[in-house]
Amino acid sequence: LKTYEEELLDDMRLVRDRERSAVVGTLMRISDYRRRKDGRLTLLVHPVERFVVTDVVQQFPYSVANVRLLPDFENNDKSY
Repeated sequence: LKTYEEELLDDMRLVRDRERSAVVGTLMRISDYRRRKDGRLTLLVHPVERFVVTDVVQQFPYSVANVRLLPDFENNDKSY
């Protein structure tokens, strides 16, 4: 996991078939869930806001990061 600034400065970011982590994500709201017999969960989610990773706090066992929410601009121009 990298910050969006580290990703922009990475000269290898455009190399194909390279393992990469996402620096832009979507904050989701869980509106419903079902627990399966094998313990897995099925989630019904709705997007709330987009974000970029600003600081990586933890890598393992799960990635944890501080993020900055991105403004959501509505495009009302129907001329495209």
